Amino acid sequence: MPLSEVLREGEYARTVAARSLLCYWANRELGITTVELARRLNLTQLTVSQSVDRGERIAAEKRVTLLSK
Repeated sequence: MPLSEVLREGEYARTVAARSLLCYWANRELGITTVELARRLNLTQLTVSQSVDRGERIAAEKRVTLLSK
């Protein structure tokens, strides 16, 4: 998926899922704070926190990881 689609505004299911995985991995795997992610993605900190939680569920359901282990 192109980065422009991940970062576009709106609540398209595919975009929300991709953005949620991005937030989850950036926060949990790379250690970027939700405040910093909110600033970089032009979202509220609450939205990013919700995306992190959603991304964790999506990653578990689809069994996807950021890096192969």
